Amino acid sequence: MKSPKLNSTWYFVFFTYISLIIIMGFITFFHGNEYATNPDNMAKITKTYENKEKFKAVQKLLKEDIQGLQNVQNIAAQSFNVTLGALLSFLVTTISGKIKNNPKP
Repeated sequence: MKSPKLNSTWYFVFFTYISLIIIMGFITFFHGNEYATNPDNMAKITKTYENKEKFKAVQKLLKEDIQGLQNVQNIAAQSFNVTLGALLSFLVTTISGKIKNNPKP
């Protein structure tokens, strides 16, 4: 018995999941402001300001940037996990449907 072929909707959904995983994976694992999050680099940035008010303002902005970046990475990591789970359940459903439709004699 010949197994049924997958239609174009299946491929569209599959490649959508793959695209989302690639985007979320990049944001989660590779996107980051490494320069500003490194304490040594932060000290280099802020030491050029002789005025204490400018120093504190720049330091505050850098810390806010780091916190914002961490929030984005946390959300991306959660989205990556949800998308990966959805892709795996999609594939399991496809495989179980194929097995159900094509029982062995």
